[in-house]
Amino acid sequence: AEPLELKVSQERTMLEEVAAIERELVDRFGMLPLPTATLLRVVRMKIAARARTITKIASQGNAIVIEYRNESFAREIGKRLPGRVRLVDPWVLHVIRSSGKEILDDLEEILAG
Repeated sequence: AEPLELKVSQERTMLEEVAAIERELVDRFGMLPLPTATLLRVVRMKIAARARTITKIASQGNAIVIEYRNESFAREIGKRLPGRVRLVDPWVLHVIRSSGKEILDDLEEILAG
């Protein structure tokens, strides 16, 4: 397994590269169309998920299902989102979606930190 410092450094580098691509697109073409902006948003979330050893994210009913490989992730999410997290098994948790929010907004909230 990679040391945490290396993962954080890699995440920061990849996020900087995505930001540079976004700036270049805006410089060349102006305001980004919604699908392009959404794609870049999803790429940023995938980078954050990878850095947190999340192996799968899926939507299931009113929950977001997350498979992960870092025990501290479930504790951290449970503290940040009290009452919304249910541990399904040692490596899978369900996060109840916020009513009225888009799924990408919920995912950003989960991956923040």
